[in-house]
This record gives sequence, C-alpha cells and structure tokens, in this order.
Amino acid sequence: MSKYVSILSEDGHVVDIDHVYDAMINIDPIHHLIHEGKFFGTYMQDISVANDGKLEMYIIVGSSPMHVRVTGVTGGFGTLEMFEGSTASSNGTPLVLTNRNRLSSNTADGTVYSEPTVTGDGTAIYKTLIIGGSGPKSTGGISAGGYEEYIFNPGEAYLVRITNLAGNNQPLSLELNFYEV
Repeated sequence: MSKYVSILSEDGHVVDIDHVYDAMINIDPIHHLIHEGKFFGTYMQDISVANDGKLEMYIIVGSSPMHVRVTGVTGGFGTLEMFEGSTASSNGTPLVLTNRNRLSSNTADGTVYSEPTVTGDGTAIYKTLIIGGSGPKSTGGISAGGYEEYIFNPGEAYLVRITNLAGNNQPLSLELNFYEV
C-alpha cells in the first residue's frame, strides 16, 4: 500500500510529489502566469538625467485589471511616485510590452508610453524616497514600489515617475512588470 495520495487536475493530470521532501510540487503564481503567456514587462532608462529631471511612464489600462509591480533605480537620491487618474495632452511614445514567455503570441490589453505630456498628475497613490546620496560620489538606490503589486482599474490612466534629486546628472531606470486578468 502506497503512503501517497494521488491528486488529479480537471484534465486528469496527476499532481506530482517530491519524494525527497514528501511535498507537493508547485510553482508560484507569477511563474505560472509566465508559463501561460500572461505576464508582461517593459522598461525605460536614461544614463544621464539632470538634477530634478525625471523619467515617466503613462499607463492606460485595458478592459481587464492590470496587476502591476514597479521598480525604480537611480544613481543617487531620488523619488519614485505613482498616480491614478492621470491626464496627458500627448500619451508619448509607445513602449514595447514584452511577453515573458517567448513562446507565446499573447499580447497585453493595456498600453504603456514613455515621455508623455502630462497635464494632470492625478491622485498620488505611492511615493518613496530612494536613498542613494548626492554629488559625484553618490552610490545609487532602488525602490520596488512597495514590494507588492498594485491593481490598476480597467480603463483608468496611471502615471509612474522617477525623479533625480542627487544634485547632479545621474542615471535613472523604470521597470514595469504586470499581468492582466
């Protein structure tokens, strides 16, 4: 008699057990979304942004909620901010939204732009200081947008902004990873 119970999926596949740890083999939900071709990413970077200069992403959510994780990197002190209900007279330049499963032909429903002409920030929903120092010997810093995802409303516009506050030119980078359900 076996000491293991077989668990079957809806389509009759057996859920595997790791026999070293006697544990069900599973993967994290994000990993699963990548396998399903439903996880996307984009980024923008500039290697020389003047003090008080910024990089901005303008996000227009499609018909499904967008589950978003934002990462901002700066070569010195900076801020990372997110706004909801943002407006722009020009959306800017469309960014390529890369499906993290390179075998999938799925495309994202929402759109993301760089360099929008912002006419209204909207309501601030997140702001943090990125610690990195100032002047020519600043060390740089990173913020992962509160570490967990934000769920953006269907049909809504959002603005993500990173600002250089180091007192001199510094590199800035924004990364956006998301899935839609």
